[in-house]
This record gives sequence, structure tokens and C-alpha cells, in this order.
Amino acid sequence: MNEAEFQEQLNINFWIKKKVREYHASSRAGVPRGDSLPVPKHKYHAALLMLAYGGKDYCDLSQVSEETGCSYNLLAKWRTERKFWALAEEAADEFLKIYLEFYVYLANAKPSNPDAEKGWDDLARDQGEMLSQVEINWGDVLFERAYEKLDKMSRDPKISSKALTQLYYLMIACARHWKDEDLKFKIIDRCKEMNRELVEGFKDAAKKAWAKGEKRTAEGFLEIIANWAISGNDDFLDMAFGSRKKQG
Repeated sequence: MNEAEFQEQLNINFWIKKKVREYHASSRAGVPRGDSLPVPKHKYHAALLMLAYGGKDYCDLSQVSEETGCSYNLLAKWRTERKFWALAEEAADEFLKIYLEFYVYLANAKPSNPDAEKGWDDLARDQGEMLSQVEINWGDVLFERAYEKLDKMSRDPKISSKALTQLYYLMIACARHWKDEDLKFKIIDRCKEMNRELVEGFKDAAKKAWAKGEKRTAEGFLEIIANWAISGNDDFLDMAFGSRKKQG
């Protein structure tokens, strides 16, 4: 995947622009009275921008209005319609499927030459870029729709320790933006469980690497174990998000 494809598929703002370019609304002519009318392109565009609404570029409805050419009052009216939000949620699920699949793929990826330090640096840069997109550009709809998917993925017994680690970081990034306090603490509690699961996973991965004679890989896992302080991570989460007791 080249840089342009990377941005278009995994940066929510680029992805929305691509989807809007490709969208062609059906004609309303001949639609029987009482049947649902095709969604016009400007309304489709507005619904997709709800995925970025709350992010850096669309922190106010006036910015959505300017981008789509729809009046502020019309946007406000659409936002009371269940069908409008259903369209946004459907788009969010489509984007998240692409994003999360590639996020996990990248976590497990190896450079073509595993001994080349630049290759590992490039992978780490791409992972960091994907995570920064979440913090900067995602809107409330994406954060809300991501919860169930992240929780399910984190409990998949087939997931690797590397992928679980990256999911851990993504879940913390999302938790910073969840407005639902109960949801936020559910994911933080899950992250605390993952602290322990990750250490066990790293130990198992290190043993397997040693058995295969992959000394460098095994040493890497042992270094992670040494730096992954369970109690320290739990304390960090409590300090960053508060505790459920304090919130209550």
C-alpha cells in the first residue's frame, strides 16, 4: 500500500472524501409515495462527516455546513432523524472494519529484511501514524461504534501478543474521548485485565522464539516483559482516567 492509498483507506477525512466522490444517488423520479427516497449526495456527505464530527477539523457544525454546502438549520434537522444516524453508523462500521483489520495486520507485520533496522522503524512509524489519526481526526460516532469491536477483538484467543499490545494502546486512546463514563470504565477495566494477559503472552512468545533459535526476537520479548510493569500501568490508568469509585 503506497502513501496515497494508506491515507485514503485509513485516514477518516480522506476516506470520507473518497466515499463521497464514488457516491451516486439514485433518481427520485418514479419512487412510489410512501417509499423511502434515495439519499441525496449532500445528505450522504453530511452523514459521513458525523464520523469526523468532534475531531480536529470538524469540531463545530458550522464546519460541516461549510464543507457540505448544507445550511446549519438543515443539518440540525437531519440530526434528529434516526435514518440519518443509521447511515452514519453503517459508514462507521465499514470504516472500522478496514481500519482495525489493517491495524492488527500492521502490528503482526515484519519488514522484508527483519535484520534491517530501517524496516522496523518504518513499521513503527506507520503504527504511530494510525494511532495519531484516532486522537486527531476521529469523531464521537467512530469512538462509540469502536467499543464493542475493540472489546471483542481483545478477547480473541488467536490474537498475537503484538496485536494485543497495539489494541491496548488504541483502547486507551479511544477511552480519552468516550463521553459515556460507564463505557469508559468498562474499557479501562478491560485494559487492566490485558496488562496481565500481555505479560503471559510475552512470556509464551519468548519461549517459542528461543525454541526456534530466534534469539533476537526472544530477547525483544524479554525486554518488553522487563519494561511492562503491571502495577505501574494500572496506576497510570487510574491517574489518567480516575477510578470508578472516585467517579461514583
